[in-house]
Amino acid sequence: MRAMQSTDSIQSEFTLVDCLLQERVSVHQSSHKEIQLLNNLKEFTKREWQINQL
Repeated sequence: MRAMQSTDSIQSEFTLVDCLLQERVSVHQSSHKEIQLLNNLKEFTKREWQINQL
């Protein structure tokens, strides 16, 4: 069995996990913004194409 971890060790583990979670959240938000931008670009391109068809 694993020996009891010191409080410092547990605290640093918690801090590490917290940092990783924050990073994942910011990556997710960035991806979401990127998807929105690409969708906007797609709509814009589609409108441009429709205008050129006139």
